[in-house]
Amino acid sequence: MGKISIMIPDDLEKEFRDEVARRFGFRKGSMSKALEEAIRLWIEINRKNSNITHNTDRVSGDELVKCFDECKGLYFS
Repeated sequence: MGKISIMIPDDLEKEFRDEVARRFGFRKGSMSKALEEAIRLWIEINRKNSNITHNTDRVSGDELVKCFDECKGLYFS
């Protein structure tokens, strides 16, 4: 297993932790499971939008919603 250390804004961390607790509870491994889902979803979205080559490119809201709708069935039950 790999290990990644990141820095994120405090408000995003709190929102993420709250959502993880709501969805998975406070069980061991809950945050890792949620982060794995988030990373897999991010990869899937970026693969589906392969025309995006730089992080400065913009995706329309409609494109993002369409991609999310296609991916969410894989990761959210």
